[in-house]
Amino acid sequence: MERFWSYWGKSGEGSDIHPLVFHKLDVAATGLALLEAMPKLHERLSEVSGLCRNLLKRWIGFFLALHDLGKFSRGFQQLNKSLHPRPDSQYPYTIRHDTLGYIAWRKLFAYDELLLDQLAAWQEDDCDDDDPLDLIDTWIQCVTGHHGKPPDTVQAPMADHFSPADQEAIKEWVSTAAQLFLPSSPLPLGCKLSVANGRRHDASWLLAGFCTLADWLGSNRDHFPFRTAPMDPHAYLQEIAIPQARRAIAASGLLPVAGAEFSGLPQLFDFIDTPTPLQAACLETPLANTPQLHILEDVTGAGKTEAA
Repeated sequence: MERFWSYWGKSGEGSDIHPLVFHKLDVAATGLALLEAMPKLHERLSEVSGLCRNLLKRWIGFFLALHDLGKFSRGFQQLNKSLHPRPDSQYPYTIRHDTLGYIAWRKLFAYDELLLDQLAAWQEDDCDDDDPLDLIDTWIQCVTGHHGKPPDTVQAPMADHFSPADQEAIKEWVSTAAQLFLPSSPLPLGCKLSVANGRRHDASWLLAGFCTLADWLGSNRDHFPFRTAPMDPHAYLQEIAIPQARRAIAASGLLPVAGAEFSGLPQLFDFIDTPTPLQAACLETPLANTPQLHILEDVTGAGKTEAA
Protein backbone atom coordinates (compact mmCIF):
# COMPACT_ATOMS: atom_id res chain seq x y z
CA MET A 1 0.00 0.00 0.00
CA GLU A 2 1.21 3.52 -0.80
CA ARG A 3 2.83 5.43 2.04
CA PHE A 4 0.48 8.39 1.67
CA TRP A 5 -2.41 6.54 3.31
CA SER A 6 -0.81 6.91 6.74
CA TYR A 7 -1.20 10.72 6.78
CA TRP A 8 -4.21 12.59 8.16
CA GLY A 9 -5.55 15.72 6.51
CA LYS A 10 -8.46 16.71 8.77
CA SER A 11 -9.04 15.71 12.37
CA GLY A 12 -11.87 15.77 14.88
CA GLU A 13 -11.97 14.55 18.44
CA GLY A 14 -9.21 12.17 19.45
CA SER A 15 -8.25 9.83 16.65
CA ASP A 16 -11.19 10.83 14.42
CA ILE A 17 -9.45 11.72 11.14
CA HIS A 18 -9.97 12.17 7.41
CA PRO A 19 -6.98 10.90 5.38
CA LEU A 20 -4.90 13.59 3.69
CA VAL A 21 -5.41 11.96 0.29
CA PHE A 22 -9.19 12.15 0.64
CA HIS A 23 -9.08 15.80 1.69
CA LYS A 24 -6.88 16.68 -1.27
CA LEU A 25 -9.32 14.97 -3.62
CA ASP A 26 -12.28 16.65 -1.90
CA VAL A 27 -10.77 20.05 -2.68
CA ALA A 28 -9.75 19.09 -6.21
CA ALA A 29 -13.25 17.77 -6.86
CA THR A 30 -14.73 21.00 -5.52
CA GLY A 31 -12.60 23.02 -7.90
CA LEU A 32 -13.73 20.92 -10.86
CA ALA A 33 -17.36 21.12 -9.75
CA LEU A 34 -17.11 24.92 -9.44
CA LEU A 35 -15.91 25.16 -13.05
CA GLU A 36 -18.76 22.89 -14.09
CA ALA A 37 -21.41 24.84 -12.17
CA MET A 38 -20.10 28.30 -13.11
CA PRO A 39 -19.26 28.34 -16.84
CA LYS A 40 -18.68 32.10 -16.78
CA LEU A 41 -16.11 31.66 -14.02
CA HIS A 42 -14.50 28.87 -16.05
CA GLU A 43 -14.36 31.19 -19.04
CA ARG A 44 -12.94 34.03 -16.97
CA LEU A 45 -10.22 31.85 -15.44
CA SER A 46 -9.31 30.59 -18.89
CA GLU A 47 -9.15 34.14 -20.21
CA VAL A 48 -6.99 35.60 -17.45
CA SER A 49 -4.69 32.56 -17.19
CA GLY A 50 -4.10 32.13 -20.91
CA LEU A 51 -4.88 28.41 -20.61
CA CYS A 52 -7.45 26.70 -22.82
CA ARG A 53 -10.56 25.58 -20.94
CA ASN A 54 -9.75 21.88 -21.28
CA LEU A 55 -6.20 22.22 -20.01
CA LEU A 56 -7.22 24.72 -17.34
CA LYS A 57 -9.57 22.09 -15.92
CA ARG A 58 -6.74 19.55 -15.77
CA TRP A 59 -4.38 22.01 -14.11
CA ILE A 60 -7.03 23.04 -11.58
CA GLY A 61 -7.58 19.41 -10.61
CA PHE A 62 -3.88 18.59 -10.40
CA PHE A 63 -2.71 21.64 -8.47
CA LEU A 64 -5.64 21.60 -6.04
CA ALA A 65 -4.73 17.99 -5.31
CA LEU A 66 -1.38 19.39 -4.12
CA HIS A 67 -2.70 22.30 -2.07
CA ASP A 68 -1.83 20.69 1.28
CA LEU A 69 1.53 19.13 0.39
CA GLY A 70 2.93 20.67 3.57
CA LYS A 71 0.70 18.45 5.70
CA PHE A 72 2.96 15.54 4.80
CA SER A 73 5.57 17.08 7.11
CA ARG A 74 6.34 15.11 10.23
CA GLY A 75 5.96 18.22 12.38
CA PHE A 76 2.42 18.86 11.14
CA GLN A 77 1.37 15.23 11.52
CA GLN A 78 2.57 15.27 15.13
CA LEU A 79 0.04 18.01 15.93
CA ASN A 80 -2.45 15.18 16.39
CA LYS A 81 -1.43 13.95 19.84
CA SER A 82 -3.79 10.97 19.71
CA LEU A 83 -1.96 9.57 16.70
CA HIS A 84 1.48 10.74 17.81
CA PRO A 85 1.59 10.60 21.63
CA ARG A 86 5.40 10.67 21.58
CA PRO A 87 6.38 13.25 18.93
CA ASP A 88 9.87 13.21 17.47
CA SER A 89 11.60 16.44 18.49
CA GLN A 90 13.77 16.19 15.38
CA TYR A 91 10.81 17.53 13.37
CA PRO A 92 9.31 20.57 15.14
CA TYR A 93 6.39 22.35 13.53
CA THR A 94 8.00 25.78 13.19
CA ILE A 95 6.91 26.65 9.63
CA ARG A 96 3.28 26.73 8.53
CA HIS A 97 2.07 23.90 6.32
CA ASP A 98 1.33 26.25 3.41
CA THR A 99 4.98 27.34 3.23
CA LEU A 100 6.15 23.77 3.84
CA GLY A 101 4.15 22.68 0.79
CA TYR A 102 5.93 25.23 -1.37
CA ILE A 103 9.30 24.14 0.03
CA ALA A 104 8.50 20.50 -0.77
CA TRP A 105 7.56 21.34 -4.35
CA ARG A 106 10.69 23.42 -4.91
CA LYS A 107 12.96 20.74 -3.48
CA LEU A 108 11.39 17.69 -5.10
CA PHE A 109 9.62 18.73 -8.29
CA ALA A 110 10.61 22.18 -9.55
CA TYR A 111 13.02 20.65 -12.06
CA ASP A 112 11.41 17.25 -12.54
CA GLU A 113 11.61 16.90 -16.34
CA LEU A 114 8.98 14.16 -16.59
CA LEU A 115 6.44 16.14 -14.57
CA LEU A 116 7.24 19.36 -16.43
CA ASP A 117 6.66 17.55 -19.71
CA GLN A 118 3.25 16.40 -18.48
CA LEU A 119 2.30 19.86 -17.29
CA ALA A 120 3.55 21.66 -20.39
CA ALA A 121 2.63 19.04 -22.97
CA TRP A 122 1.17 21.80 -25.10
CA GLN A 123 4.13 24.18 -25.21
CA GLU A 124 5.14 25.54 -28.61
CA ASP A 125 8.63 25.28 -30.04
CA ASP A 126 9.38 28.99 -29.87
CA CYS A 127 8.66 29.49 -26.16
CA ASP A 128 11.34 30.49 -23.72
CA ASP A 129 12.86 27.64 -21.71
CA ASP A 130 11.99 29.37 -18.43
CA ASP A 131 8.30 29.79 -19.26
CA PRO A 132 7.14 26.43 -17.81
CA LEU A 133 9.17 26.90 -14.62
CA ASP A 134 7.95 30.44 -13.99
CA LEU A 135 4.33 29.64 -14.77
CA ILE A 136 4.19 26.47 -12.69
CA ASP A 137 5.94 28.20 -9.78
CA THR A 138 3.20 30.85 -9.74
CA TRP A 139 0.49 28.18 -9.75
CA ILE A 140 2.05 26.21 -6.91
CA GLN A 141 2.36 29.40 -4.83
CA CYS A 142 -1.33 30.10 -5.41
CA VAL A 143 -2.50 26.67 -4.29
CA THR A 144 -0.13 26.22 -1.35
CA GLY A 145 -0.88 29.76 -0.19
CA HIS A 146 -4.60 29.07 0.18
CA HIS A 147 -4.94 30.65 3.63
CA GLY A 148 -5.02 34.26 2.54
CA LYS A 149 -1.38 34.98 1.76
CA PRO A 150 1.40 33.53 -0.44
CA PRO A 151 3.80 31.04 1.11
CA ASP A 152 7.00 32.45 2.53
CA THR A 153 10.00 32.03 0.26
CA VAL A 154 12.27 30.82 3.04
CA GLN A 155 15.32 28.70 2.37
CA ALA A 156 14.72 25.89 4.86
CA PRO A 157 16.36 22.46 4.63
CA MET A 158 13.67 19.98 3.73
CA ALA A 159 15.20 17.33 5.98
CA ASP A 160 14.44 19.54 8.99
CA HIS A 161 10.70 19.16 8.40
CA PHE A 162 10.11 16.06 6.29
CA SER A 163 11.39 12.62 7.18
CA PRO A 164 12.65 10.38 4.36
CA ALA A 165 9.32 8.51 4.56
CA ASP A 166 7.44 11.82 4.27
CA GLN A 167 9.37 12.72 1.14
CA GLU A 168 8.65 9.36 -0.45
CA ALA A 169 4.95 9.73 0.38
CA ILE A 170 4.92 13.13 -1.34
CA LYS A 171 6.54 11.67 -4.45
CA GLU A 172 4.01 8.85 -4.54
CA TRP A 173 1.10 11.26 -4.17
CA VAL A 174 2.27 13.73 -6.83
CA SER A 175 2.75 10.82 -9.23
CA THR A 176 -0.76 9.58 -8.44
CA ALA A 177 -2.25 13.07 -8.89
CA ALA A 178 -0.49 13.44 -12.24
CA GLN A 179 -2.01 10.16 -13.42
CA LEU A 180 -5.45 11.33 -12.30
CA PHE A 181 -5.48 14.79 -13.84
CA LEU A 182 -2.74 15.39 -16.41
CA PRO A 183 -2.77 14.35 -20.07
CA SER A 184 -0.65 11.36 -20.95
CA SER A 185 0.13 12.83 -24.38
CA PRO A 186 0.19 16.30 -25.96
CA LEU A 187 -3.24 17.77 -26.55
CA PRO A 188 -4.16 19.53 -29.81
CA LEU A 189 -4.88 22.81 -28.05
CA GLY A 190 -4.42 26.38 -29.19
CA CYS A 191 -2.79 27.44 -25.95
CA LYS A 192 0.31 29.59 -26.08
CA LEU A 193 2.69 29.01 -23.22
CA SER A 194 4.23 32.44 -23.66
CA VAL A 195 0.77 34.02 -23.34
CA ALA A 196 -0.05 32.06 -20.17
CA ASN A 197 3.33 32.91 -18.68
CA GLY A 198 2.88 36.59 -19.46
CA ARG A 199 -0.44 36.63 -17.64
CA ARG A 200 0.60 34.61 -14.61
CA HIS A 201 0.85 37.50 -12.14
CA ASP A 202 -2.53 38.97 -13.08
CA ALA A 203 -4.10 35.50 -13.02
CA SER A 204 -2.62 34.69 -9.62
CA TRP A 205 -5.14 36.88 -7.77
CA LEU A 206 -8.19 35.14 -9.19
CA LEU A 207 -6.55 31.72 -8.99
CA ALA A 208 -5.57 32.15 -5.33
CA GLY A 209 -9.10 33.21 -4.44
CA PHE A 210 -10.52 30.26 -6.36
CA CYS A 211 -8.25 27.86 -4.45
CA THR A 212 -9.27 29.38 -1.13
CA LEU A 213 -12.94 28.96 -2.03
CA ALA A 214 -12.42 25.34 -3.11
CA ASP A 215 -10.59 24.53 0.13
CA TRP A 216 -13.28 26.22 2.24
CA LEU A 217 -16.10 24.31 0.58
CA GLY A 218 -14.12 21.07 0.42
CA SER A 219 -13.42 21.18 4.16
CA ASN A 220 -17.08 21.16 5.21
CA ARG A 221 -17.75 17.96 7.15
CA ASP A 222 -21.48 18.27 6.49
CA HIS A 223 -20.79 17.47 2.84
CA PHE A 224 -17.43 15.68 3.09
CA PRO A 225 -17.78 13.27 6.02
CA PHE A 226 -14.65 11.66 7.39
CA ARG A 227 -13.68 8.28 5.98
CA THR A 228 -10.85 6.09 7.14
CA ALA A 229 -10.76 3.04 4.89
CA PRO A 230 -8.41 3.51 1.92
CA MET A 231 -9.86 3.12 -1.57
CA ASP A 232 -8.65 3.65 -5.11
CA PRO A 233 -8.07 7.42 -5.55
CA HIS A 234 -9.73 7.48 -8.99
CA ALA A 235 -12.80 5.70 -7.66
CA TYR A 236 -12.98 8.02 -4.65
CA LEU A 237 -12.72 11.08 -6.88
CA GLN A 238 -15.39 10.00 -9.35
CA GLU A 239 -17.82 8.12 -7.12
CA ILE A 240 -17.62 10.06 -3.86
CA ALA A 241 -15.74 13.37 -3.99
CA ILE A 242 -17.25 14.88 -7.14
CA PRO A 243 -20.90 14.06 -6.22
CA GLN A 244 -20.27 15.44 -2.71
CA ALA A 245 -18.70 18.57 -4.19
CA ARG A 246 -21.71 19.19 -6.42
CA ARG A 247 -24.04 18.94 -3.44
CA ALA A 248 -21.83 21.21 -1.34
CA ILE A 249 -21.80 23.89 -4.03
CA ALA A 250 -25.55 23.66 -4.58
CA ALA A 251 -26.14 24.11 -0.83
CA SER A 252 -23.65 26.96 -0.46
CA GLY A 253 -25.75 29.69 -2.05
CA LEU A 254 -22.84 30.66 -4.30
CA LEU A 255 -24.44 29.78 -7.61
CA PRO A 256 -25.86 32.71 -9.56
CA VAL A 257 -29.63 32.95 -9.79
CA ALA A 258 -31.07 33.24 -13.27
CA GLY A 259 -32.79 36.56 -13.84
CA ALA A 260 -36.48 36.65 -14.73
CA GLU A 261 -37.39 37.75 -18.23
CA PHE A 262 -38.42 41.41 -18.23
CA SER A 263 -41.96 41.94 -19.55
CA GLY A 264 -42.38 45.65 -18.95
CA LEU A 265 -42.46 48.38 -16.32
CA PRO A 266 -45.68 47.19 -14.58
CA GLN A 267 -43.82 43.97 -13.68
CA LEU A 268 -41.62 46.07 -11.38
CA PHE A 269 -43.82 49.05 -10.47
CA ASP A 270 -47.56 48.52 -10.55
CA PHE A 271 -48.15 52.18 -9.67
CA ILE A 272 -46.61 53.49 -12.91
CA ASP A 273 -49.09 53.64 -15.78
CA THR A 274 -47.02 55.75 -18.14
CA PRO A 275 -43.21 55.95 -17.91
CA THR A 276 -41.54 59.35 -17.73
CA PRO A 277 -39.25 60.32 -20.64
CA LEU A 278 -36.23 59.27 -18.57
CA GLN A 279 -37.79 55.92 -17.73
CA ALA A 280 -38.79 55.38 -21.36
CA ALA A 281 -35.22 56.11 -22.46
CA CYS A 282 -33.90 53.55 -19.96
CA LEU A 283 -36.36 50.95 -21.24
CA GLU A 284 -34.93 51.39 -24.74
CA THR A 285 -31.26 51.35 -23.68
CA PRO A 286 -29.60 48.03 -24.66
CA LEU A 287 -27.76 46.20 -21.88
CA ALA A 288 -24.58 44.24 -22.50
CA ASN A 289 -23.44 41.08 -20.73
CA THR A 290 -20.34 42.94 -19.54
CA PRO A 291 -20.15 45.60 -16.80
CA GLN A 292 -21.55 49.00 -17.75
CA LEU A 293 -21.87 52.42 -16.11
CA HIS A 294 -25.02 54.48 -16.73
CA ILE A 295 -25.32 58.01 -15.32
CA LEU A 296 -28.90 59.28 -15.02
CA GLU A 297 -29.55 63.02 -14.60
CA ASP A 298 -32.92 64.77 -14.67
CA VAL A 299 -35.09 67.17 -12.71
CA THR A 300 -36.73 66.33 -9.41
CA GLY A 301 -39.73 64.06 -9.90
CA ALA A 302 -38.45 62.58 -13.16
CA GLY A 303 -38.53 59.08 -11.68
CA LYS A 304 -34.76 58.56 -11.48
CA THR A 305 -35.00 55.93 -8.74
CA GLU A 306 -37.38 53.74 -10.73
CA ALA A 307 -35.43 54.39 -13.94
CA ALA A 308 -32.25 53.12 -12.32
